[in-house]
Order: sequence, then C-alpha cells, then structure tokens
Amino acid sequence: MDPMVRLPECAADSYALSRSSGRGGRGRAGADHCTAWELDAAEERLAKELEAVPAEREELVVAERVLVRLNAQAEAEADEASAPAAGQVAGRAVLLVPHREKGRDEKALPEEYRKVFDIVRSADEPVMAQFVCRLLGISAEPRFREAMRSRLNRLADRGRLRQTPAGRFAAVL
Repeated sequence: MDPMVRLPECAADSYALSRSSGRGGRGRAGADHCTAWELDAAEERLAKELEAVPAEREELVVAERVLVRLNAQAEAEADEASAPAAGQVAGRAVLLVPHREKGRDEKALPEEYRKVFDIVRSADEPVMAQFVCRLLGISAEPRFREAMRSRLNRLADRGRLRQTPAGRFAAVL
C-alpha cells in the first residue's frame, strides 16, 4: 500500500486479511468490524487528497519544463563561452583566425595576423609582444602591447605559433 494513503485501522486490517486470503480484496475476513462512519471519513479524506493530485501534477510538469529550459540555456552558454571568436563573411560565421591544418598556409590569415605571423617566423628566437609592436610601428604602451599579446595568443591557440613558458612566442615548425 502507498504510505500516503491512510485507511482506518479496521479497513487496513480488512485489506491485509483479504490480500493474504487470496480473495483479491473481496473477502469478508475482518470487514465486519469497520463502521460505516469510519469508512465514510476515510473516503472523504482520500477524496480531498485525490483532488490535490492534478494541481500537484501540473506544478511538477511546469517545474520540469523550467528545469529543461534552464539546462538547455546553461549548455548553450557553456558552448558559447568555449567557442572561438567568429566573424561574419557574407552572412556566415567564420573564424577570424582559422586553425592550422595541412594544406592551409598563412595566406588564410587576415592581413594583420599575417604580418604578426611573418615577424615571429622571421625572428631568430622567440619574441615578446613588445618586440612585435616595435617592428610594426605600434606604440609599446601597455594597452597596445596587451592587444598584440592577445593576437599572439590567438595564433598560438590555433596552432600557428607556440608559446614558451617565459611568455614569448615562436613559429611552429
């Protein structure tokens, strides 16, 4: 029996006895000692509990819908946060700095990134962002240096450069 359903003791005894006697609830064993008043009270209580079931079910359905939407939104935000920056070309999303692949050379890079890549590739040793700024004629102020470091990091993330533990950048062989 469901623990939420409370029958009068006499009815519960009757139910248990009829189940154990194998009569499927139709037996008379123990049914004689329940009064009509006790059964009516149990019926009223059960009817009230049954009236609340559709409302509770509807609340659960709504809560489940909200939970599904929140999960989908959280997954979308996580995917969006991990996705690389994209630009728009002819109405289609494209990566500004594509990943390094066989058959693709630096000509696939935007012009600004190609200049940065050429400077790093032609250097004899790993370079710092400040060095690249100077060679491009850009001010070495922190805001410009950090913007250059961001470009270098983007090239490194796409597999075109490698970053040393000291924070310098070198071309991938």
